[in-house]
Amino acid sequence: SAGRAAFIRGGAGGTRPRGNAGRAGAVGDLRVEGDVPLHRHCSLGIGGPAKMLARATTVKHMVQAVRLSRERNLPMVVIGRGSNCLFDDRGFNGLVVVNDIAFLDKHTVVASASRPPAMVVRAG
Repeated sequence: SAGRAAFIRGGAGGTRPRGNAGRAGAVGDLRVEGDVPLHRHCSLGIGGPAKMLARATTVKHMVQAVRLSRERNLPMVVIGRGSNCLFDDRGFNGLVVVNDIAFLDKHTVVASASRPPAMVVRAG
């Protein structure tokens, strides 16, 4: 809800990411980065590293991110622009997905994250 921030704890075990966290790669056409500082994705500029971070610009990317999370048994959190997020300084031992999905149809903008539209804005 408006005016409330979500505090995102460290994920499984609440510890810093370990192991292959620093490796980047791809799942399908979804680019995945490892060991990404979360303070870059929070308007307050705080937060340790995410084990993995992906930017979903299509619904297909979001589906690929969910599959990756399930296949690797990783906790997953989806964020927007980070204005209502507070990340734990110990980091997040899971997958953070930045939702950059936007649909444009002439004068209608629909914002959605793999579900029916949460918001529709019409111009004109």
